[in-house]
Amino acid sequence: MLRPQVYLRDMDRMPAGQSWAHWHYDEADWKAANDIERRRDRRNSYTALLVMMAIGLVCVVVGFAASEDTAIFAGALTTAIGLVGMAIATTTTLMARSRPQGEIYISSLGVYRLPGGYAALHSPGVRLHKVDVVEADDEIPAFLRFTGMVQGRFGETSAKLAEVAVHSGGEDEARALAQRFQTEVLKSR
Repeated sequence: MLRPQVYLRDMDRMPAGQSWAHWHYDEADWKAANDIERRRDRRNSYTALLVMMAIGLVCVVVGFAASEDTAIFAGALTTAIGLVGMAIATTTTLMARSRPQGEIYISSLGVYRLPGGYAALHSPGVRLHKVDVVEADDEIPAFLRFTGMVQGRFGETSAKLAEVAVHSGGEDEARALAQRFQTEVLKSR
């Protein structure tokens, strides 16, 4: 993030009453919210970090076999970065899961989970593309899905930026929030 102060100010403003939505979760809803977030993390962050660590370990093994110090160093560094990323990702998730209740703030810039951290919806190379409500089924409650387009080397790819469980009875509010994003954020692009 090239301008973290934008997101830090957003994190300060949301609890001060300047968010688009503020949802309190009881114990059952908070567990469901953490399950949805864990599922998204597993698909996105954890898989990429595990692949990164595996590539690093392969480089280390190949480096030792070929007596190539550069490959050993690059592999060890890649593995270490993956481990640090995994530690950071799991720390905020574990902190959120350790609490029986929580709350989530949503603004036009991001989603702030207390506890659990902040997810930016706009950042350099990432633009919010779609906000929709995924209806509840037998296994999961309804949730808001924030989908972004990530600019990569070979063009744009779709990525789930955040998935936020809708609190009990808040489905209409979630639909109205998705519509607000559509009219105020997405239409202006």
